[in-house]
Amino acid sequence: MRLTGEAKEEFYKWLNHKSGLSQYKYTFSGLSPSMQWGVYQDWADSIGYLVEILVVPIENTLYRFEFDFTIYNQNEQIEISELGCKTRQEARNAAIEKLNEIVNEK
Repeated sequence: MRLTGEAKEEFYKWLNHKSGLSQYKYTFSGLSPSMQWGVYQDWADSIGYLVEILVVPIENTLYRFEFDFTIYNQNEQIEISELGCKTRQEARNAAIEKLNEIVNEK
C-alpha cells in the first residue's frame, strides 16, 4: 500500500495536519498494514471517497469466499469495484492503488 505523486503529497499534508507532528510519516510507516489501512480510510473520507472491502461468497461452494473492494466518490457519484482478491490485505492493497490512481489523475 504505497501512494505516489500528488496523492502521496496530499496524504502526508493531511497526516501532518491531523497529527500535528511533522515526522508522523515515519511513525505511520511503522504501523502494521491493517493499522495503516484505517489511516488510509480516514484520509479517503476526508477527500470525498468511501473505500470498502467486502467479503463475497463464491457460488456453489461451502465456506469459500473472495474479497472485493469498492470506491465511491461523494462528489461525482461514481463507483469503482473490483472482484476476485484472495485475501483481505490483497483487496486493501488493490483499493489503495486504485485510489492512488484516481487522486493522481485529478
